[in-house]
Amino acid sequence: MQSSPQAVQNLKAMLETGVFLDPLLVSNFLRNSAQSPVQTVRSLARGLAAQIYTNCMHEETISAEEILDRRPFSPTLLRLCLVETLISTAFAISHEEYGREEPEEASLAAAADKLTELVARIGCGALYDAYFIIAGYDTLQPLYFHKHITEQAFLSGVHHHPYLPENLELFMLVSLATQTLRLKRVGRVRTVQITRLGMQSYLEAKAVMRESGYFDRRVKFAYLYSFDTVEDWDAMCDVVWPNHRQLRIDFLDFLGDLRGKRVLEVACGTGALTFDAKLSERVDETGELVALDMSSGMLDQARRKWKQLGRPSNVTLQLGNVEKMPFSAASFDLCVGAAFLHFVDPVAALREMARTVVTGGIVSVWQGSYFSLDAPFFRDWFEPIFELARRRNAERPQSYMPESGETIVRWFEQAGLRDVVTENASLTWVFDDPETIVQHVVRGVSFFETELMELPWDDRRTIVAELVDRGRDVCARYPLRHRTMYLPMHCIKGVVR
Repeated sequence: MQSSPQAVQNLKAMLETGVFLDPLLVSNFLRNSAQSPVQTVRSLARGLAAQIYTNCMHEETISAEEILDRRPFSPTLLRLCLVETLISTAFAISHEEYGREEPEEASLAAAADKLTELVARIGCGALYDAYFIIAGYDTLQPLYFHKHITEQAFLSGVHHHPYLPENLELFMLVSLATQTLRLKRVGRVRTVQITRLGMQSYLEAKAVMRESGYFDRRVKFAYLYSFDTVEDWDAMCDVVWPNHRQLRIDFLDFLGDLRGKRVLEVACGTGALTFDAKLSERVDETGELVALDMSSGMLDQARRKWKQLGRPSNVTLQLGNVEKMPFSAASFDLCVGAAFLHFVDPVAALREMARTVVTGGIVSVWQGSYFSLDAPFFRDWFEPIFELARRRNAERPQSYMPESGETIVRWFEQAGLRDVVTENASLTWVFDDPETIVQHVVRGVSFFETELMELPWDDRRTIVAELVDRGRDVCARYPLRHRTMYLPMHCIKGVVR
């Protein structure tokens, strides 16, 4: 399906300006956060949105802007668009710039500045149109796959979680007015059905979101409204990667003598390197270790380990983002991290790591690289995911891993590091317990997030259940040696210029 060039350009402009409109992100926050933060954020966002609404456009002229003819103008919908744009943009700013999990006053103010800039650049009409595209895609997606669902199921959000019921009611009325959906009685039940125009609109929206790069941006934040939580990450890793603890210890050996050093660990997670592999002990009481992660949930787990070890005074756990860290230049002798480069802009992260380290100091990572998905057992087990990839004309699911150790070395060099050296190893990945494997691959490391985003919310849950069932069958048919993979792992370090 061909996309609208102007709509693609508008979404690209949105992303270039630093504005990120994602109603799913906002709905999840409003559904699941504590009542007090929700009320505060929503109140601040409504106040800022009202200012933008008043200052940047007038209701009399908005309908004359270049909105597609089939889009009705609704002041209520535009205000909702402005509020949700502010909150989701503030989410992005909080995570990427402030290293926090939820939007607050500072990030909302920064979001308002970016949104004002965007409106001045493309106009309120184009923003309104972008909201129709994104929210329309989410609204129509379950109907595109199922063709019809009951009116009650639509309005309750069974298929559209985490969208709020009051928003779904508004979207259904708009969709009925634009004739992308229709109501039809089947027996004694009223159903919502997608029309031919609705199917065309869905495919057009999908093409715009893909071509503009919006989908790639959305994937980065999808874990914030993931349809399931990860339980006991450390125990799961012990089952799935039986030699990961030893490889982390080998990585610390690779770093050399750390006694008395000022060490920054980025993306520390639950403290697998910090405490389980005993990085904190290697730094010892004469040195200093700051362990940073952008997830407060992960840091809570690391903090429990810190308390169990008697609250070592040389260790500080801090919330923060590796791409924009709250430390002065040359604050540390060493900056290290494990298995995180595939989640960030790798060169930007390495440059930021190098910035915090003194000249002549070390930046080092323990990182995996690409591994083949073509093992027969893997293709049998995850065939539904491969089918989703084929729907977007890809041979296999998208991989976020660097292509090789040489790729990571190039990233180090592009970040300005010198004298880069490497050591290679293999991480054993055992595909044995289907429940654990599926939770680890799908819910834990979000390995197939690009493919799963092709599905409506309830269908994602269905495919997860199907993968568990397929896994039981695969484990019965393939011997364990054929269900074991070996991931290339690389210890890499470079010297700060």
